[in-house]
Amino acid sequence: LAFSFYTNAPLLLDTQPPKEGTIRSMACIRFISMVWVAAGHILAQSAMNDRLLPALTMWNPILSTAFTNAFFSVDTFFLLSGILVAYLFFKTRRPSKVVWNPITWLLFYLHRYLRLTPPIMMFIGFYTVVLPFMVGPWIAFNPLNFGVHTDEKVQVCQKYWWRNALYISNLLGHEHECYGISWYLAVDTQLYVAAPVFLIALHISPIVGAILLFLCCVASVAYVYVITYRYDLPASELVAYVFSKHEREFFNEYYEMPWTRCTPYLIGLGVGYFLARNRGRRLRLHRVIIVAVWIIATVVSLLSVFGPHDYIKGDQEWSKFVRGTYNNFARIAWSLAVSWVIVANTFGWGGPIAAFMDHPLWQPLGRLSYCAYIVHSYVILYVFNLDDRPTHYVSIWQTYVHRIIPVVVLSYLGAFIWSCLFEVPIAMLDKMLFEGMTPKSKSRSSEAVPAPARSPIEEEVSAEGATSSRGLGR
Repeated sequence: LAFSFYTNAPLLLDTQPPKEGTIRSMACIRFISMVWVAAGHILAQSAMNDRLLPALTMWNPILSTAFTNAFFSVDTFFLLSGILVAYLFFKTRRPSKVVWNPITWLLFYLHRYLRLTPPIMMFIGFYTVVLPFMVGPWIAFNPLNFGVHTDEKVQVCQKYWWRNALYISNLLGHEHECYGISWYLAVDTQLYVAAPVFLIALHISPIVGAILLFLCCVASVAYVYVITYRYDLPASELVAYVFSKHEREFFNEYYEMPWTRCTPYLIGLGVGYFLARNRGRRLRLHRVIIVAVWIIATVVSLLSVFGPHDYIKGDQEWSKFVRGTYNNFARIAWSLAVSWVIVANTFGWGGPIAAFMDHPLWQPLGRLSYCAYIVHSYVILYVFNLDDRPTHYVSIWQTYVHRIIPVVVLSYLGAFIWSCLFEVPIAMLDKMLFEGMTPKSKSRSSEAVPAPARSPIEEEVSAEGATSSRGLGR
């Protein structure tokens, strides 16, 4: 019954509270981040409209910065991936002979690949077949939408689809990517491939692991400074996409490379280790400290998002050093702020915020976020071509009501269908495969497969909890 739509649908829509030991607030953060991703992409496409003045001034309202800096949502996903990889590895104490066994890591990679690949590759096939028949005023008005003409996009997919299957599409140039948003899956998978180095280091010694994580963060920061100076990179994806003459360098050298985007992931590995080692313990902090850290996290996150508002709208000119500093430390600051939210809610320091973020209604939305991410780019293309005229920009709020809400709703409806057809069935088959491959008489199957993972966006689960007795695990 793995491919039964009737059986799989209730598993995705289940709103039971997460199991004991699950990291709290993940579903809510995942859904909010997914909405933020869609909003950022929609606003960027709205810049290509039939009115020149709004295209130049739409970035002036302070609220617009929340959409133009939507790339922080991607850093949130990298952070969540790192947290879950480390947490699922360390929540069960594994003997060294398991950690040092090559078969352990072979299964580690195989498990991930089988769970992640079918939904995205099936959708790329669907996208390649359907795109030539997509017509509408938006494509006609802006034939270079999504960076390349639709006919050329189809040719790229037909020729280079295998790059997506190997998760290397980001390494070969932004302009030659088949399905633009798949760069994130490639980067996340590349970071996942490197994760065992840090997991083993943390297993040997927390100090050794922490030093290695810190040194890699320092190396990444230094490299970002170097390429910012070399290519004169801007400090915003939007500035690069709309205004900068260095768009290609921004995406090919900085935005889509694992060595420049790794700091949130590395922070996540450290946070995941901390959560796993303190699992089940009641850590206590003075109320004053808790309130102070919440305030600091809020201020830091707001400054990270809204700090470059004047720079984005063109009122300020930042030096290369300032741009490099922002490209580096805004992401680190944001990741630390989100990490505090997760840690605080996990250990009971979240108060009403935790009560809101832990509500069971977030579970289905978080569970569908991986497939929602996969389909949302196509949904944006579909929605923008429903009009009977070129895109007409009015305001941020009009864009939110008439574009963002419909795209999010349709993306999650599409994600529900796609997950029922391709994600949940593969999850069930994966569970059966690994239960048959791992010994049960001497050790739990979770010891043979030390880490996840379902996907970089949707909640990742261990081998022992990949699917519950009723099907899809949470």
